[in-house]
Amino acid sequence: MAAMQLIMVLCIFGLIFNPCSAFFWPFSSQKPNEDDQRSPGTMPNQVPFEMATSDERFLAQAKQFELSPLDGCNDRIIAELKSSCGEMTEEEIAKLGVALLNCQSQVEGRPTFACTQEMSLADCTASMDSDVWNAYHIISNRARSVCYAMRQQQFRRKTEQTVNKLVMTADQQVQAMESIKTGQAEIQTMAADTIQTVAEGQERLMGRQQQLEHSQVSIASHIQGNLKDLAREKALIASGQRELAGMMADMTDKMKQKLGLSSPLLMMNTTE
Repeated sequence: MAAMQLIMVLCIFGLIFNPCSAFFWPFSSQKPNEDDQRSPGTMPNQVPFEMATSDERFLAQAKQFELSPLDGCNDRIIAELKSSCGEMTEEEIAKLGVALLNCQSQVEGRPTFACTQEMSLADCTASMDSDVWNAYHIISNRARSVCYAMRQQQFRRKTEQTVNKLVMTADQQVQAMESIKTGQAEIQTMAADTIQTVAEGQERLMGRQQQLEHSQVSIASHIQGNLKDLAREKALIASGQRELAGMMADMTDKMKQKLGLSSPLLMMNTTE
């Protein structure tokens, strides 16, 4: 009875993920494993978009979202895949089915089945009974669709995180631009004040220079006047000296004449 309930739950599980894969990736085919029927070397007609999500940073970011235990387990399984959903081999798809079955069984408290990369598919399914085997086949046939659906959900969450980071970065950039704008306004104000101060200083210097020029012109005119006065005085002194020299010469001549007339009289008086 419990096995039949498990099969019914798995059937519902497969029906739920079938339309989800068609919604998230509209180019997926309803036929399971259609790409595996192509000959080697040929390109598929439809190439789905996928993103690599095997890094630990994305796994840590995925924990921020509130997921149900089943969705969280499936998300972890798909995120740890090393290859894209379209490039997985049949054995990898089968092992993915075992991992998805383990997620369902773990949520319901049923036994799980160990299946590592080193184990063969036969070792992974050796301990399954007929009911679990049928449930495993139902999930395995839908494993690729589940992979596409989970990858699209992961991509959507990653896109939301990227958009949020871009919004935060844009807001920070806007704040930084506002700060720069305020700083530029302050710099412009300081520059205008400095230019005004320099202009006023230049005007004061020009006024002082004009005053110095006027003072120099006044001093030059005074010096020229003084030089003219000195030249005039020198000319007067020279004229006075010439007059004194002439007067001295006249007086000397007169004295010689007087002395010359008085000499014979003295001699005559002496002889008498």
